[in-house]
Amino acid sequence: YVMALGFYAGRGVWPHPVDGINGADPGELVFVHGISPRGVMHQVLYRDGELWHDPHPSHAGALAPSDDGDFFVLRTAGPHDHEDREVA
Repeated sequence: YVMALGFYAGRGVWPHPVDGINGADPGELVFVHGISPRGVMHQVLYRDGELWHDPHPSHAGALAPSDDGDFFVLRTAGPHDHEDREVA
């Protein structure tokens, strides 16, 4: 997640936490991080409360969200809160 922040920002979007798979606006993709049926941490996408994408061939989804409640959507990034500066 943290490693992806620069990727997101470079594309004009930023992750925003939501309250579960039904906490997003209609049509938004919810990134869900949880335990897979295989017992490993896994990330899947939900849309409108339904599993939309699971990269694993089983398409079994995630059993439960991670303990830190990792549900987020990508939304347009707002203006940054600092001034640009030269990097030496």
